[in-house]
Amino acid sequence: MAWTIELSSKARKELEALSNEDRKRVGSYLDELLTLETPRDRGRALTGNFRGYWRYRIGDIRVICDIEDERFIIIALRIDRRSQVYRRSLPRRIRGRYGK
Repeated sequence: MAWTIELSSKARKELEALSNEDRKRVGSYLDELLTLETPRDRGRALTGNFRGYWRYRIGDIRVICDIEDERFIIIALRIDRRSQVYRRSLPRRIRGRYGK
């Protein structure tokens, strides 16, 4: 089964706020994730208040994701610079969608 990526409304806004160059880098990286057998081959599991989420590092940009193995979906929750991405809280896990 092939993986798909969904962006939360917050992640979509944050992506649009990045420069064109950064948007292209993030897009290319996310496209690469889709070619992997499992998205956990890259990135790192988060701990503490962010336990259960995954982080992908693209230069100084971080993409915080929730991975739904049952549905083969990577949900990008936050996309921002390292200095900002961990300052704001993430949505609580709810059955269904994140801010859609």
